[in-house]
Amino acid sequence: MYKASHIFQADPEWSITVHVEDFSTEKEANAKTNVMGVKLMYVNRELFYLIDHEVFKKMEDQDVIIEKLKPESMSKGFVDQEDYEKQDISIFEMWEHKGLMSGFESLAYNIEKCN
Repeated sequence: MYKASHIFQADPEWSITVHVEDFSTEKEANAKTNVMGVKLMYVNRELFYLIDHEVFKKMEDQDVIIEKLKPESMSKGFVDQEDYEKQDISIFEMWEHKGLMSGFESLAYNIEKCN
């Protein structure tokens, strides 16, 4: 089995990493996640991972890492992952944070073999 880790950006200060472990081969994982059609969709307090406009997986809290830009990094012109800190926010609670409701843009992805 292979896992895809995909980083999405919501509002510029929010980063969401999702892990999808439903791929039988590395080739399948690359083919499905290395496309422009990969999206996150938040509906009725549930988060869905879509590939080509079809739901591939309903995300669970253990599949998702939500991070927010550290206050001291807000004025930086260029930030990286070290400028974000993990937030204790469940998928159900995402709607309470305006910045997480502004849409999600794909930033990067990685494929790795599951243990």
